[in-house]
Amino acid sequence: MALQRSTNAAVKQFAQAEINEQQDVRNNLSRIAPKLGVTVPTTPNARNQAISARMSQLRGENFDKAFLQEAGINAHLENASVYQREAAFGQNQDLIAVANKGLPIISNHFNTASSLTNYRVAGLIQHINTPSTGTSGTAPQNNNTAPQ
Repeated sequence: MALQRSTNAAVKQFAQAEINEQQDVRNNLSRIAPKLGVTVPTTPNARNQAISARMSQLRGENFDKAFLQEAGINAHLENASVYQREAAFGQNQDLIAVANKGLPIISNHFNTASSLTNYRVAGLIQHINTPSTGTSGTAPQNNNTAPQ
């Protein structure tokens, strides 16, 4: 979707890197799955379908921001957690290898998305669906200072 909807070269480059990463992970998991007696899903789950439906309604800069926040920031934070847990506590050496191979890629993609969005951990994510109030879209500043 990002390759089709974005006009930002950096967003398209990020999206292509994501596609490449996901294809590699899918190939590795598809190779491992039969040994574990599981099937790799072929369709997105309900949550990701809802995200895709929401994203399909966005255009231009709003699409780019939402894509980078969801696919770049949120997904990589979630994936890092899952991969770290598998690498640390997993029982299957093949899955542990996938996790260990994927962690540096996840970190790299997270850092790329962070730089494209100026995201900082525990930062506020800009709201895409908030009606414009004539301001620059930034949150009100708290001018109170904490006691020292």
